[in-house]
Order: sequence, then structure tokens, then C-alpha cells
Amino acid sequence: APARSVVADAPMLPAALLLPLVHADLSTAWSMSTSTGWPLSNQWTYDTPVSLGKWKAKVAVEYDYNVLPKSPKTVSLAGSVPGAEDIDLSYKAARDFAGKKSSLNLKSVISSVGLTANFAGKRFPNELTKLTASKTVVAAGVKVLVEPSFASKAKEAALKLVAKKGPAAVTMDIAHSGVATYSAAYTASLSAGRTLGLIAKPQTKTVDIKYTDPATDSEGTWTAKTTVSYAEPLAMPKVDISRSWTF
Repeated sequence: APARSVVADAPMLPAALLLPLVHADLSTAWSMSTSTGWPLSNQWTYDTPVSLGKWKAKVAVEYDYNVLPKSPKTVSLAGSVPGAEDIDLSYKAARDFAGKKSSLNLKSVISSVGLTANFAGKRFPNELTKLTASKTVVAAGVKVLVEPSFASKAKEAALKLVAKKGPAAVTMDIAHSGVATYSAAYTASLSAGRTLGLIAKPQTKTVDIKYTDPATDSEGTWTAKTTVSYAEPLAMPKVDISRSWTF
């Protein structure tokens, strides 16, 4: 199949061959503008689920020719811990070969309260970098996410609030200094499962636009993303286009 031949041509094949390929998702991305035209793809993301008894996880490999031509850019392993009845435990371990650093994120959910601990390090993720708590409450049909956090190295606290109702959401981030940033998002459902997402950011005077089309191509899903500056409405933005498919 074309998807498998594409994977075979990618330098990340040695890592991929170590995975039990029962089911896999592959996506590739292009970036284009009026100056560069339509280049060949040099970015790949490959992920596949793995399982051993009750243990289930997902391995993801990201490759970017412009960053590391001969090896994966990042490799990650994410999943949940089986056997926990009253506590939902999940994890994500990653190795950034380009940045030469490792990370480990541990998350638990106890009585609808989420607790996340982030660790990082050059060789092993042995340093606590951030602690985050999260709780979602519902008031008058509006879901409000309250997420305080503390960066241990910088010794700075922050607060994130997300209010969501239907396809609309408003996010406010309050930094340790008291400076707040805002964004407003709206996702429109179009025909045949297509969606159009908009995120307005007043501080940067930009609007992120994302269009997803799972219907036109029967073998895959196409996504187009761009950022438009309403301070410079006549500027031609860069458009990132990606295609993902399952085999």
C-alpha cells in the first residue's frame, strides 16, 4: 500500500520496525507560501498503539528532515497505568533528540481533580519542573476549567481559566506578574464532518485558522492551518497543510 512504501522511505524506519504494527496512524505535512511554492514533504508523524496484557500505550515518532536528517526528531510513549480503581493514572515519556533532553509527565485524577507533575532532564527526566492542578465546574450551562500551576525552577505561579459552551470558548492566562492574556475560540461544524476552527488573540492581533476535511479524500484526512494578522490584513500568510491516514 502507498502508506507503507512512504514509511519505508523515511529515515525513522529502524525505530518503527521495533513496534508491533497492529494499527498505525501516519501523517505528513507541507508548508507553503507565495515565495516557496509547494515543496515536497519533509515532516512525518507516525504513531501506533502497543499492548502487553492489560498494559496499553501509544508510541509516536516525529521526523523532520530540516532538524535531524538521519534520525527521528522525537520519540514518545504515552498510556495509562492499569489496575488503579479509585485513581486514574496516566503518563507520557518523551525523548527530544534534537534538543538532547528527556521529559516525563505524570497525571492523576482523584475525585474529578487532576494533578500533573512535569519532569525534565538532559539524559533522564530527574528534575521537577512544573506542578499543575485542574478542576472543571459547570455553571449555567458553561463549563469552566480552573487550572493553577507552579513552575518549580522559576518559582512562579500561574492561573489558567477556560470557559466553554457549545462550540465557543474563552481562555484567560494569568502570569505570576499579574499580566493576563486572552483568546477566544470558535469551532464551526460544516458538511460531512468538516470543521473550521478560529482562535482570536487580541494581544498579538492574530487569528489562527484551522480547516479539517475528512470527507474529500476517502483514504485520509486533510488539515490546513494558517495565522492571519489583522494588523497587516494584506500580508500573505504561510499555510501549513497536512494529511493523515490509517493503515
